[in-house]
Amino acid sequence: VKGMCCELIPSTGIRISECIQWRVDTLPERERWEIVDGHVPCTIRFGVKGGKISPGSLEGTKPREILVPVDLAERMDHYRKWQRPTQIRRWISAAKTKQERDRRTRERQPSQLWLGETSNRPFSNSQLYQDWKGVPACPASWHPHAGREFFAVELIVAHTRRMMETNSQTTVPPMNWLIGAMAGQVRIILMPLLGHVSEDTTHLYLRAARARLVMEIGHPAMRWQEYVDAED
Repeated sequence: VKGMCCELIPSTGIRISECIQWRVDTLPERERWEIVDGHVPCTIRFGVKGGKISPGSLEGTKPREILVPVDLAERMDHYRKWQRPTQIRRWISAAKTKQERDRRTRERQPSQLWLGETSNRPFSNSQLYQDWKGVPACPASWHPHAGREFFAVELIVAHTRRMMETNSQTTVPPMNWLIGAMAGQVRIILMPLLGHVSEDTTHLYLRAARARLVMEIGHPAMRWQEYVDAED
């Protein structure tokens, strides 16, 4: 269950609170999926930043649409329809007394999708964070917010690649060009998916994306050095 949560964050760019507060009905029913470029659009309303519809509510006044990869959406749908109900039935039957079983049967089930494997209750941001970081050999800098940043950089890299292919460009564009060319893409595509991105954060994402492209494609000076080394 938490593995799917840890996959959902870098696959969609949602915050850890938005993942934890994902509702049973956030992902549309399978027959209502409108697949867009290999993704299922979903509207998230809970755990988002900003004002709430009423005091004490977790539902935000500014819901937004995100895109879940189809393969992940299918596994989430399977969890919702089969694994989660089975888990709840087992939790009820595991009660030590009939009175406790009756109480668990009557108890209203959580509206959050993700349930802990032993408690059968929603888990917290800190619990997911600890499990994420607790994976053996997890890099020190890899955490849920870094997964959100990874999504942003990957999206920018993908759009930059397409722009380079369209212009038959074989070298990584300079930073100034990238800022000018991608500013509109960031506003139109990235910012709505992430919910909020400041200009400073945008520049950080663009610099990280350019560094990623330089590593993959190579900088002209690096390729020249490789040519010289080969001649030697």
